[in-house]
Amino acid sequence: MYIICATTPTQPPSKVTLVPLEWNSAWGLELTWLKVHQLQWKESSGIRVCVRPLFNYTDIFRIVEFIAYYEALGVTHFHIL
Repeated sequence: MYIICATTPTQPPSKVTLVPLEWNSAWGLELTWLKVHQLQWKESSGIRVCVRPLFNYTDIFRIVEFIAYYEALGVTHFHIL
């Protein structure tokens, strides 16, 4: 699984999408983009979870399940270390 970021050389990513390792733009699949919210370094409410980067992990359904599970528990932010 790859994470593709929409960014410019002077700005941080504004949106991201997940694609399979063997993805080919010729397939004609429309990508679903997720908006990136920039973290403000002030105290805020909510639960945060730190996760490690995923390398060569192709099970997109497990990733979605992981996020949905923790959101159901009240997690509001995920941080990739």
